[in-house]
Amino acid sequence: MSAIQPKPTAAAQAVAATAPDGATHKGGMLKKDGTPRRVPVREKGTPISLTMPQALLEAVDRAAEESGLSRASYIKSALAIATKWGS
Repeated sequence: MSAIQPKPTAAAQAVAATAPDGATHKGGMLKKDGTPRRVPVREKGTPISLTMPQALLEAVDRAAEESGLSRASYIKSALAIATKWGS
């Protein structure tokens, strides 16, 4: 901490420690008392195969590149929007 930024209160530290990403900060995988930190579990998807026309695949690649996403991320996002998944 610097002189300009005060040290967080104990309550603030407790909230940060229980946050989903609390285990990813500089403190490492173990707390000072030796107990393991809560590490968020990464949800993995199920791989699928898609068959689509070459022209559509090229259009998806162009749109993904314009958005700064990978092909898979772009398709995943489009499917989530189309099905209103997560809402």
